Amino acid sequence: MSDLYYGILEFKNITMKEQLGIFVEPIISYITSAFGNEMPEHEVDSAMKASRIFIALTPSNKVLAFASLQRHTVGDYIHKTLDYSDETPRLSLGGVSVGRKYQKQGIYSILTQYRLAYVVIENVPVLSATTQNPEIEKGTHKALEFYKNRGLLKEFNLERVLLPGFYKRRLTNFPLPRVAGTPYENLDFTAGDAYSLVINLSHN
Repeated sequence: MSDLYYGILEFKNITMKEQLGIFVEPIISYITSAFGNEMPEHEVDSAMKASRIFIALTPSNKVLAFASLQRHTVGDYIHKTLDYSDETPRLSLGGVSVGRKYQKQGIYSILTQYRLAYVVIENVPVLSATTQNPEIEKGTHKALEFYKNRGLLKEFNLERVLLPGFYKRRLTNFPLPRVAGTPYENLDFTAGDAYSLVINLSHN
């Protein structure tokens, strides 16, 4: 069990990275260190614009991690036709990055729970995310089970939509989690293949 003490700071409606103030530089550093390569500037800027941004922070204001959540509608989901009206609300899990020396201490799980709380609070019927990493899918499923087991969510089901060449490159220079025996072993990571995860939710 981790003895690392931290809280979660939440920002709303971030349209430019400067709104994050003193946290901009640490977040940029974590985005780069998480993938082991220099991220294009427009991708870094995009990662720091979101409906909500959550920062894991120690009492001395040291940034440990950040994650984002975007508010969309079904109508602006372009990868397939979803069985909802265009104006139906959809939440999308954006970027997440945990400082490498703070990984495997439960911070990612907490940030995912914080983000998915808005699925429950707002009764959102559709959640989406894009990833090359099976651990993202696993963590999302685990967080949704957390809410379901507490009677806050009735049911959910997940569909993977293949996006060939979506990222146009392998995102990380670090070894990927074990993908053998998972649907992710069929992705061409070098070409930038990814899955769009579409999660349909029913609420109590």
